[in-house]
Amino acid sequence: MTDWDLVADANGNIATCSDGYDIAQAVANEIKLFKGEGWYDPSQGCPHFSVELGQPAQAGAISSMIEDAAKRVPGVVSAQCNLSINRSARKMGGVVIVTTTEGVTYNVAI
Repeated sequence: MTDWDLVADANGNIATCSDGYDIAQAVANEIKLFKGEGWYDPSQGCPHFSVELGQPAQAGAISSMIEDAAKRVPGVVSAQCNLSINRSARKMGGVVIVTTTEGVTYNVAI
């Protein structure tokens, strides 16, 4: 059996998260969303096409773009991107450390 990211709660509704996990999830969504892809709000997301794809990776520009996206999420007061770029394998990853208005810090994998 495969675990899915959508599950039902005790009442049969789509389960939602809270206690800060919802903010971390929203940050991950904002970072991974390509700008213009959001059906209801095309201003959301990161301009991945114009910053990353088809160009040599510029760690500073990408980190800044990711931090800006994370800070657009309601409840986030600061974001620090720790990016890892493996040019030979053409892979990028890392973590964004976000701090909420309540002073709680979360590590969001990217």
